[in-house]
Amino acid sequence: MIENLWGRILLIIYFVPVFTVGMVGNLWVILSVLRILHKTRSPVNYTFRHMAMYILSLSIADIAVLCMVPMLLSYFLDGHWRFGLIGCKIFFTVENINKLLSVAILTIMSFERFLAVSRPFYWLCCRIRRKRVSNALGVVLVLLFFSVLLCSPMIYYADLKPLELLYDDGSVESSTQTLCGSDLPDHVMSLFICYMFVLGFVLPLLFISLCYFFLIQHLRKTRSSFQECWPRGQGMFVTACTTKVVRSVLRVVGFHMICWGPFWLFVLIPIIEYFQLISRVPTALDNDFFRSLRMISSFLPYLNSAGNWVFYAAMNRELRDAVTVLGNCSRISTNFGSNQRQQKNGSISTMTSLILRPFIFRAINWKTRRMTTTTIAQSRYEDNNNNKKINRGEFNSGLSTTNDEMAMRDELL
Repeated sequence: MIENLWGRILLIIYFVPVFTVGMVGNLWVILSVLRILHKTRSPVNYTFRHMAMYILSLSIADIAVLCMVPMLLSYFLDGHWRFGLIGCKIFFTVENINKLLSVAILTIMSFERFLAVSRPFYWLCCRIRRKRVSNALGVVLVLLFFSVLLCSPMIYYADLKPLELLYDDGSVESSTQTLCGSDLPDHVMSLFICYMFVLGFVLPLLFISLCYFFLIQHLRKTRSSFQECWPRGQGMFVTACTTKVVRSVLRVVGFHMICWGPFWLFVLIPIIEYFQLISRVPTALDNDFFRSLRMISSFLPYLNSAGNWVFYAAMNRELRDAVTVLGNCSRISTNFGSNQRQQKNGSISTMTSLILRPFIFRAINWKTRRMTTTTIAQSRYEDNNNNKKINRGEFNSGLSTTNDEMAMRDELL
């Protein structure tokens, strides 16, 4: 319970906008994704439906967490749990499952992004061959199952207990107020915190960082090929647009890690105390300032759930602008069916563009290499003709030559 008046005011000022903005934004994302899933029927659009399922699942998880905000706010302001044992179980279930499920979905999305950019044809063929979104749905259900399994100790021990008042003389008195908590045994608590920290923060952060490291390395390697295959200025545009996608997704992942990092840092303090790794840490943190920091760190995950949709909107706006311009150049690729026509009309969905553009980039690169062979040869021919030098093998038999040029070629041979 927060007894300080200013503390209560700040708590309301923080949670009310977080709850309102988060609920409205995530509902908008869910409705937008459901609309996309309903309208995308062409074979290629199954790839979009695949990624849209991950976005939909993440938004649902965020809304579930935000639904706990009124319960948490009432608990902090009143100091009494009013929602019974079932409400206490639900609160700990949603809180702890979100610690694993949300970051797991972000990890899968990062891996999908890496495959879509570095192995677009393999990635697309796998998605089209299935022709359904059950693959993504199955992955989400598996992640949900393991999240529930790993969080089961905290859910099992979640229970109501009376508030105990400790007086200066050492006496203890039970109060009529009820608290909601999960009193795991010390050895279970230490093990629970350790594997939750590793599986919910360390490994996802490492895996996501590796995915984007290799993705950036791939973009750097292919930058020169883009500049060779596109006219001057357009190759730089393609590279810049691809870099925007990477930065946008990195902002989403970085925002998640910034919100969860301080939380896990303070959660590790009981582990340090239990194993007596650093004897001075618990004593140094036992003051009002660090207790306030610890409380703030526990509020940051709610900000993450409320702010994810903002990053989706900003990212997709950049993608929409880039794909609209790229639609003018989509004529060189004939393998995209209705998606090519949607790009020309500038009506492609912002969510579906999240997947389309890396595939277009790679396809354009591959198609342009084949289709610009004659153009490059003709350009070299004109340059050599002006210099009165003709190199053998630069032209195919279909290129017309004059008698003087044939004689010059014979002399050079």
